[in-house]
Amino acid sequence: MFLIWCSMSHLRADIQEQAITDPNKILAKAYTIEQDLNTWFANLPPSFSYTTHIVPPNSYTIKQKCRGITPYNNKYHIYNAFWISELYNQYRCMRILVSEIIFSHLQKLPSPTASCREHEHRALISHFSDEICHSIPFSLGACNSETPPEVRAVPPENYIAGLLLIWPLYLAGAAEQLSHPRRRWVLHAARVIGHSMGVELGLRIMDILNVAPCILDEEEIWSDEISVKYVKEGDGVDCAG
Repeated sequence: MFLIWCSMSHLRADIQEQAITDPNKILAKAYTIEQDLNTWFANLPPSFSYTTHIVPPNSYTIKQKCRGITPYNNKYHIYNAFWISELYNQYRCMRILVSEIIFSHLQKLPSPTASCREHEHRALISHFSDEICHSIPFSLGACNSETPPEVRAVPPENYIAGLLLIWPLYLAGAAEQLSHPRRRWVLHAARVIGHSMGVELGLRIMDILNVAPCILDEEEIWSDEISVKYVKEGDGVDCAG
């Protein structure tokens, strides 16, 4: 996973610095990263599997345990451990970022095939953004694999857990327009993490998502630049990338 992150970082840096400008060359590198991610995912051991659950009608249990956050689209995941959910979210972030690169550069190659692939990667971005949101109840401690969420006691808040959720949440929200239900849900989740868990960066992310366009509306890959800008402007905010 670390080597794939390195490849992704190098490609994004090359695009931003215009070290590579040929869309075909950029797409070739992006497709290689995508294939590496697919291979990594396909080779995960069975213990890394997770399940998706539906919130029962008129149930407020998970919402209460998540400080007022209702699972997005009434779905939530259960993993075998928090670090597994975090690993999946890093994978989902990379899938979103590589699909963002592919989507934006396919637009520079107008053809029926390119158009079909644009729709495919737009759908992938939406899918992995949803998956990030569905992981949040577990990451906040509302449920685990040993006991049903309706009967599990609420664990103490975990500052590190909240901090690790900020980047995945940011990407999940930025993948849609300002008025999209997912972005509104992410804004609420960031507010809860910022206020109830003491993660000030969550409030900074709210500032960004309240004004930032959808990442697919811009040709430039602006996500890193905006994040760094707001972190530098925030007093006492520390973000390890």
